[in-house]
This record gives sequence, C-alpha cells and structure tokens, in this order.
Amino acid sequence: MDTASSIVATGFLPPRPGASEITAIDNEVVELALLLPRWQALALENAAHQRGLTAAQMLRKLIGNSLNNMSPTVG
Repeated sequence: MDTASSIVATGFLPPRPGASEITAIDNEVVELALLLPRWQALALENAAHQRGLTAAQMLRKLIGNSLNNMSPTVG
C-alpha cells in the first residue's frame, strides 16, 4: 500500500492552500477533525476523566487557555 494515499498518512499532510479545516455547524459552533495517536487519545481521555471532564471538554479548556495565553501578533 502506498503510504501517501493511506487514510492515516493524509491526516498528517500539511493543509492545502485555501482548504478550510473547519466545518461550520451553525453560526456559533464548528467541528474540527483531529487525528491523534491512540496512546495520546487514551491519555487524554484518562486525564479528562480524572478531572471529571470529557475529552472534548478538556480539549476546549486546553485550547481556550492556550489562546488566552498567547501574546497578540504584531501586524
């Protein structure tokens, strides 16, 4: 099997210029596709459950905290 054409390999290729990685659900919510190695997904789920969260809730918190801690870009 050609690894460049496998489903897993395509998830690790850089985004195509002009292609959106976001699927709009409505005006407020979007869906993001995310591929993780199995060990990371399991570790995320375990860490989230230890905190009383789902994996999705924990990801939203991590993303929100990361974005809030970023310094504004100069442009």
